[in-house]
Parts: sequence; C-alpha cells; structure tokens
Amino acid sequence: EKPDALALKSAVDTLTFLTAIDGHKLTEVGKKLALLPVDPQLGKVLLDAIEEGVGIEAAITVSASSLGGHVFFRGGTEDMKAESDRKKIRFTHPGGDQMTCLSVYKEWISVKKEARNQWCVENYINAKSM
Repeated sequence: EKPDALALKSAVDTLTFLTAIDGHKLTEVGKKLALLPVDPQLGKVLLDAIEEGVGIEAAITVSASSLGGHVFFRGGTEDMKAESDRKKIRFTHPGGDQMTCLSVYKEWISVKKEARNQWCVENYINAKSM
C-alpha cells in the first residue's frame, strides 16, 4: 500500500529542514541520522549537541525523551501521590521536561551505585527508566 501523500510530503519537509536530504539525495547529516536508533529530530539534536560540546547532556535528554515521560512514579494511595508530587518539584526545571529529566539524572548519577534503587524509591523515580 502506498503511503499517504500528505504524510510523505511532511516527512520530506522534515528531513529537508533537518538537512538530512537535499532534493532527492541523502546528505552527510542524513547518513549520520540513519545510523542513530532515534527519531530524526532527536538525532539532529544529538548531532548538533556533539558539535557544540554538550553531547553527554544531549544523549541523556534524548534518551529521556524516548521514555515517553515515565521517569517519575506516581501511584498508590492519595497520600503517596501527593508525596510524589512534592518530591518531583525539586527536580523540575523551567527549561521543560528534558531539562527536568537531566536534573533527575545528574542527582541519580551522584548517588553510590548500591544506593540508587533506594534513592529512586525515596524520590518516586522509576528505577527502570534510569
């Protein structure tokens, strides 16, 4: 079955905007994006960040983006939900969800490996996402 013409045009427009294609040719950026196991938009963020010297931070935020917002755990009783909301506040960043995830990661990585699971429980963080 042929892809929808509007969806195809949108994909071409996105790849052109990302400099992944030029006309009908794959660019050097496009070749690099094709090797990355993430959406092209996130891949471009990663490639640009590497050029700017902040590749590690970008890799963390790109990874967090692929989780679909499941860094925080919010479940159980109403009291537990309220407590998880309070704990989340200290990680929130005015720069948005990706920067919030980076805040969580930076604190998590500073905790000794053997204490990380307990830290996740105490802070209502989904340990599997870390």
